[in-house]
Amino acid sequence: MTGIISSGWTKETTAKIENILIHYVHEIYFSFAEEAINSSTDTFTVRKTLEAFLPIVCEKAFRTKHPDASTINRDQQRKKFNAMMLFIITNSPAWGELQQALAERSQIELQETDAVRLKLSSHALAVGNRKALRDSYLTAFTGVVILDICWAAGQHYSEWKRWLRDKVKDGSAPDLAFRAILTSGKPPHEYRKESRPSGWR
Repeated sequence: MTGIISSGWTKETTAKIENILIHYVHEIYFSFAEEAINSSTDTFTVRKTLEAFLPIVCEKAFRTKHPDASTINRDQQRKKFNAMMLFIITNSPAWGELQQALAERSQIELQETDAVRLKLSSHALAVGNRKALRDSYLTAFTGVVILDICWAAGQHYSEWKRWLRDKVKDGSAPDLAFRAILTSGKPPHEYRKESRPSGWR
């Protein structure tokens, strides 16, 4: 959308333009949400993406209404505009449908996680081999980086190598930490929400 000069508007004109922008934000946001819901991305990431996307759309709509916002301080107008948009979006019937879809998605993922956890736990008990436990986890979550497993477990990579060589005692803190994540049924980024720092080993 191109910028609209906001000076000299009547209240009626302002209301009409705001209605157009409300429709714009509503359509863009919920179209994007539908694509996200139908993607293969996990629900936690979908929620975070949608949380970040709404302010972006609101800001674009605000700058459409106030193209001079980059040079003139319009914080008060922006705050009021964003609050209005947030209220309208979160009170829309589509918002309720979106929350229900996210909840259903989370429930399905939880059931799948429980199934994977049961499978991994059963395999671990049956085999009792650390490398087999590692292989089962990597099979369940293809593409997982070993450093992410270590980070999620709160153990360094050097400890991981010692653990696989049976240089770490059964029942020790590192042993329990590695077993906990490898039988959790969760990928590292879900097991530990905090991102691994760059260069961490």
